[in-house]
Amino acid sequence: MAKQIKRWVERLQLTCRVGLVSLCTITGCDDTQSVEGGTAGAGALAGDPAGVSAGEQGGSGGEGGEGGAVPLGPPPHLSAPKAMLFNLDPIIEDYTRTEVELTTTTHEDGRLTSHAVKVFNCLNEPGGVTFETDIGLEEPLRVSLCREEQVARPDQDGHYLSVRPSSPTSDPNDSFAELMMYYHVNRAYEYYLTQHDYTRYDEPLKAVVNVQLTTNYPDYYLDEPNSDGYFPVENALFVAEWEGELTSEVSDVFKRDRDMIVFFQGASVDYAYDASVIYHEYAHAMVGIERLRYMALDEHGVDSSPRALSEGIADYFAASPLNQSVVGRYGLNNRSRDLATQYTCPRDMIWEPHRFGRVIGSALWALRERLGAVLTDRLVFDAMLLFHSSTTYQEASELLLAQAELTSSEALEATRAVLTEHGLIDCVRSLPWETFSSFTSSTGYPFMVGSLVDAGLEGFRATGAPDYYQRHVDLPEGAEGVELAWWIESEVAAPPSSLSLAYRRGALVEFRYDPLELIMDGKVRPPSISQVQRVVFARRCFINPEGDDATDRLHMIFLNHGVRSVIVPRLSIEPLESLEGLTQVETCEPPPPEAGTEAGTEAGTEAGTGAGTEAGAAP
Repeated sequence: MAKQIKRWVERLQLTCRVGLVSLCTITGCDDTQSVEGGTAGAGALAGDPAGVSAGEQGGSGGEGGEGGAVPLGPPPHLSAPKAMLFNLDPIIEDYTRTEVELTTTTHEDGRLTSHAVKVFNCLNEPGGVTFETDIGLEEPLRVSLCREEQVARPDQDGHYLSVRPSSPTSDPNDSFAELMMYYHVNRAYEYYLTQHDYTRYDEPLKAVVNVQLTTNYPDYYLDEPNSDGYFPVENALFVAEWEGELTSEVSDVFKRDRDMIVFFQGASVDYAYDASVIYHEYAHAMVGIERLRYMALDEHGVDSSPRALSEGIADYFAASPLNQSVVGRYGLNNRSRDLATQYTCPRDMIWEPHRFGRVIGSALWALRERLGAVLTDRLVFDAMLLFHSSTTYQEASELLLAQAELTSSEALEATRAVLTEHGLIDCVRSLPWETFSSFTSSTGYPFMVGSLVDAGLEGFRATGAPDYYQRHVDLPEGAEGVELAWWIESEVAAPPSSLSLAYRRGALVEFRYDPLELIMDGKVRPPSISQVQRVVFARRCFINPEGDDATDRLHMIFLNHGVRSVIVPRLSIEPLESLEGLTQVETCEPPPPEAGTEAGTEAGTEAGTGAGTEAGAAP
């Protein structure tokens, strides 16, 4: 049961757009300050001045006399009210805030609504959205969100100078998060309007901060609850208006009648305190749900680069307007994404889109270093407007080159050089089969093989849903074969479906559609023993029949026959000097003619199509 709850929570935290993680606690004294409708702020973070000025405490709208309080009128509605905020995040600015001017609010009472954004605080009290989903337990999993309300109001002088960040940054109701969201979304709106002449919405985008939740299975949740019973969540996301129509339980939680961005309150981190995370989610809103929503199918299987492209583009438009290469230095901490670090395809391929997105993100930042921010921003944005629902890295590269050619020969030369350096032009999605453990890898992520549901084509029921990339093995000198092993786990309590391994000598396994068929030399599905599968490929599998005993590279791809994704946390490879006494040896003998199908192909029983495939539950 605990594993089922944990998987659901991890899906909540990974399916969303930023994929954030728990951070270190920032300690300090709690000094909350109550206002009408909720909590306006809290004591200073470490690095804030210990004292609070009269203006910060309550403005200058009036004073109480010795004999009693003087009735005060409503605060003035200012055209440029002031607040003390972070321009980037608490870490970069050493917890020192800067006085900034806010966009005037459209409400006379100063609640945080402008032409660009309408900000809500999510208060940890009854009245929030509730949903249920059946995950195979005694009773359905029930999740209730906090209650959404516009809380922040100005001081008596019309400014917001008294609203301060909470300390520690785990206050689930603080209004400083509202102000950070309001200020930075308005800045992002102005960036797209002035730099790209682009506005997407005719009404303010809804933004919710401090989101936490309760559940009827509290003992099995991933983290410890607060004293009020609400659980922190480590994430932030953009949810489109019609995304709630999907079957994904994550979407059902946030089903609304309009687009919105959602920022959770973590155990020790308030994600609205990080401007780069706000810009990242706002960039997803600008890209829109009609672009980069699906994975793609091609001759090598399922291409996950459209989802990675979505994350990489959002990272770039989080970094460039803020003129800093790191996304999530505060929000992501040790998993922040530095676009100044080069990532390449296929070396840095991974199913997880935020990590795979670093390839295009770092390429765009390198282009910015060569062409400058203004030119690169315009080139990338104009290319993005031409993206469709499943634009791949290859297609995006071609669109970037086309836009660069329209700009100048210098831009074209620089763009081609950068895309080539990052492996984005004609990237072959194949990695060497190497001994691997997610516990010791640089990413910390296991491999993941998508399910038949993720793949989306009925024809894959006959062949198995393909992995996101292929692998290859070269026979070591003097070896008579190699033993390959892989460990498998399930997303839920049920045992994982064992994986098949399709293989082909000298060329990648090829997929053809309408109808679906695999071009391969063979396929093996070894038994799962203690959730480990092993197979030995004999030397014959590598021999080129026309090469005078020369060997070729053996290419292979996992195929998943189940309806749930299969996690592969470990791989191993071992050269063998002798095959004597071994079982489960694949000799790659050709199938007999009477098998009824042509050697080297396997057809699906139902017709497939070449359409893009929905990402589904895969993060």
